[in-house]
Amino acid sequence: MDIDRSIKIMVVEDSKSTRKMEIRVIGALGFTNVVEAGDGQEAMNMLEAGERPDMIISDWNMPEKNGYELLVWVRAQPELKDTVFIIATGRGEKGNTIMAEEAGVSGMITKPFSPPELNEVIEQAFSQGDGPTSAAEHPPFVVKRAPDGKAVFDIGHIQITDHIILGVLKNFIAEGKLRPKHFTLNTCCETSWNPVLQKLERGEMGGAFILAPIAMDLFQFGTPIQLVLFAHKNGSICVRRNPSEAESGQPLKDFLQGKTFYIPHSLSIHHMLAHKFLTQLGLKPGMTRDNGNDVLFEVAAPVLMPEFVADPGAGGFIVAEPLGTKAISAGAAKLLFLTGSMWQKHPCCVVVLRRELIEACPEAVEEFVSMLLECGRFVEQRPDLAAFIGVEFLDPQGKLGLNPAILNNVLMEKAGIKTAELYPVASSLATIRDYMAQQMGINLQVDLQKFVNTTFADKAYAAMGIKPNTQVNTVIEDVSSRIANLGEEGAGKSNLQFEGRYLFFVLEGQEYGIHIMYVREIIKMRQLRTLPESPDYFKGVIDLRNKVIPIIDLHYKMNMGAAAYTSSTCIIVVEQRVGERTVEVGFIVDSVSEVSDVHGNEIESKPGMIASQAILAYTKSGGKLRTLLSVSQMLGEQGQAFLRGRSFQGQTNGQPAAV
Repeated sequence: MDIDRSIKIMVVEDSKSTRKMEIRVIGALGFTNVVEAGDGQEAMNMLEAGERPDMIISDWNMPEKNGYELLVWVRAQPELKDTVFIIATGRGEKGNTIMAEEAGVSGMITKPFSPPELNEVIEQAFSQGDGPTSAAEHPPFVVKRAPDGKAVFDIGHIQITDHIILGVLKNFIAEGKLRPKHFTLNTCCETSWNPVLQKLERGEMGGAFILAPIAMDLFQFGTPIQLVLFAHKNGSICVRRNPSEAESGQPLKDFLQGKTFYIPHSLSIHHMLAHKFLTQLGLKPGMTRDNGNDVLFEVAAPVLMPEFVADPGAGGFIVAEPLGTKAISAGAAKLLFLTGSMWQKHPCCVVVLRRELIEACPEAVEEFVSMLLECGRFVEQRPDLAAFIGVEFLDPQGKLGLNPAILNNVLMEKAGIKTAELYPVASSLATIRDYMAQQMGINLQVDLQKFVNTTFADKAYAAMGIKPNTQVNTVIEDVSSRIANLGEEGAGKSNLQFEGRYLFFVLEGQEYGIHIMYVREIIKMRQLRTLPESPDYFKGVIDLRNKVIPIIDLHYKMNMGAAAYTSSTCIIVVEQRVGERTVEVGFIVDSVSEVSDVHGNEIESKPGMIASQAILAYTKSGGKLRTLLSVSQMLGEQGQAFLRGRSFQGQTNGQPAAV
């Protein structure tokens, strides 16, 4: 429906960073008339003073007056009782949704949310008599069939390593390595947990890879799903913000006190383990800043956590990999612990299917479970190949900035993700359920014997001739004592962004490396045609297979002065991004040494005194110190400007070179 985008919206949220994010989402939908309130009491004061918004979007957990109390108060005011009221909450439990519906809420949305998710809720809230489906209702799921009669498995997931076995299965089917007889697989990638659980609940998906506590909550409120397999074990990471110079000497407890700690969902193993860890440090974490809580849990989309942790008010985050390693490699965070070191082989995400699909297509479900187990074993046996598959599956458009080196590091962690033992053990879920109820006030009243369906895993393990591991490890009581031993591991992660295969070359007796992905070829030194009015380090151009290639002498570019060319002198032809074009440029070097792999634990960060953007880092191998260079920065601004003013044959629509 068409909604007037000039309406006034009141955003009520105590977290400034979250409020800013929500206003950004609202703005993306075209709404610009926004007023802000820091909590429910401030909102009441503004409304009593005459503020008249057309719509209120309020957080639930806030000091003074929370969102539920604000809702009840608004509905009791004659002049406000018809105001559209949407609660945006990090508390994703269905019990809260039902309570809010009974109080007259117009719509509910779980944080974090995207513009399309919010737009859907707003449209439903403004529609006449056609509001959102009640939390107590569950539309039936209708099994779809492909033209060949196979059951269509629409399986939801998000962009985290925890779901890599689904990506491997998709790849193996596409490559013909696995040929399902009874099902066709459609993977449905979503931006956050909200659309996954909503589509699962509405019957728009046949199944999902989803956080175990979310699945338990859906089940206890009547969504007809069953858990058929664990998606993985371990696989998450806890990091702290990289401290400023003023904070660097602070004890960890002091550093985290008063800060925001990001979690992916209130119903998550991350919330549980972060709560236990912070409590062990002597802190009091919670979803609100009242009740004496001195660390605030805030729900954020996993893909946004590396961005959010840069805020000075952030303490850190806990999330599925590879997002923590990505933040460490970018220099924004430091490793605290891997969740597998706190609770060995713990469950996290699980594979759930709608009961209608299970009952209608048992052979397809059996085949699906069996193939997932096979893919899980492949990931542990060949993490290098799985990493390449995972990058394509989790980051197909390159928006997350993943690379195989980061993902391979994650898959090879000793306390990291495990995908070979996926038998669904109900008693391990009971550990989560009981801690959340007793220590966090989150009640998951779920009959695990009815929720967990081991039928298909039993058959798959029997067919493989393997006895499943049903052992449940205990959560350690002092993970803080292990943090001190993770320094070397964290340092290795911090340089993962530079890991890869490099071509090494010599200049004046020193060795330098550039990433092999930029190298097109290596040719012997040849006659150059000079370029008029060019910087001194541009020595001319060559004709290489009807392409005019500009040539740079790295001796001049790196302020080494002139050097005589010898029989070993050669030209390395690389690709350079110049404005909107990709051009080929040749670098003159004394000689080429070798092509070799550089691993994160071999890389040393450059000292702060080195300002050159062309130098990435240093590596030590075989007793030699080598410098890693950035191909994109080697030209510098002057070189970029010079090339932007000229075009070369074969590089701009095949037009003749202007030289």
